[in-house]
Order: sequence, then structure tokens, then C-alpha cells
Amino acid sequence: MNSIERVGATLAGEATDRRALLLILSIYGSKLTNCPLREFYRDPAAYADGQSAILDTFELDFAVGPLALAYE
Repeated sequence: MNSIERVGATLAGEATDRRALLLILSIYGSKLTNCPLREFYRDPAAYADGQSAILDTFELDFAVGPLALAYE
């Protein structure tokens, strides 16, 4: 079962091979990409790179888009 199937099954209340994994790790993206936090939250491309690095490192089933904190 891949991530999309796992998340879809979870949302549908169906059985999965394991629980879908989501961790709110947005700040880790800054560290993983060596991007200063101020730039990380101001530059959408830097944030996207950080989210990709998080997915590659932690093998999550899905990523969360920018939070309200990033907007502020």
C-alpha cells in the first residue's frame, strides 16, 4: 500500500497496512536545507524545498502546507 492509498483508506475508515503518518515538522525543513528561518518562511520555493527534504528524510505519508505561523 502506498501513501495515497493509505491516506485514502484512512479517510474512508478502511483497514490499512499501517497508520498513515503525518508529523508537523515544517521547521525541520529549514535545518535540512540549511536555509535561515526568516528566509524559509518568506520564500515559498524555500519552504517547498524544505517540505520535500522532510518527506525524503522521514518518509511521511503526506506533508502539511504552510501553517498560519508562516503567514504571520
